[in-house]
Amino acid sequence: MFELSLWRALTVFRWLAVGYAALLYVRDFQHYLHPVTGWLVLAVMVLWTALSSALILTRRGADLPLLLADLAVTFGCTLAVHWIDDPARLQSGALLPSIWVLGPALAWGIARGALAGSLAAVVI
Repeated sequence: MFELSLWRALTVFRWLAVGYAALLYVRDFQHYLHPVTGWLVLAVMVLWTALSSALILTRRGADLPLLLADLAVTFGCTLAVHWIDDPARLQSGALLPSIWVLGPALAWGIARGALAGSLAAVVI
């Protein structure tokens, strides 16, 4: 029962985080080197948030394939910023995914414990 509450909280966090990333991107997209690609990355983030949230809530948790997919999608979105943004902005910490990238680390932590969550954070 308690674990289900954590999954629900994670789902709320993911939606708030992708919303925050979207607001930042809407505000700053004209400063990106490749804004159209940035919109595509943002679309992937929103779609993945919807899909992963639905799967987690209907399954009442995340299994290993979903956790790995979550890590892969987030890693890909994070890596994509190197193609869409100016290196100077990247050095300042202005990343399109923003705090959304914490989702997999939190998911791994809920599903597999603190060590797994920490390792997922290192991957990202």
